Amino acid sequence: MAHTPSGQHGPGLFEDPLASHLSVLRSYARLAIIEERTLTDAQELEKERRFKKFVELGGFYRMSEREMVSLLLRGVVNDSPKCWCARCREAFEQDEGSRE
Repeated sequence: MAHTPSGQHGPGLFEDPLASHLSVLRSYARLAIIEERTLTDAQELEKERRFKKFVELGGFYRMSEREMVSLLLRGVVNDSPKCWCARCREAFEQDEGSRE
């Protein structure tokens, strides 16, 4: 598994590709939004590449722009789970349903 400029591992054989991009994009969002830090040139390039792939995958899953933004920022500016794999998504949605 190759390391990316962010220090994250690339996706594994059975890893959800959307979740792997989300993890790295959220780390960059935390750096920029919460910590108010500037990304390095390498991080900017990786962010752009991963964001394009994220948008492509979001389109494949027929997600609206609003859903993609909400998913991307989930856990960055609130306490939602950082991982959004099928198992975590199901658990989070069940938990949300029990609050209503």
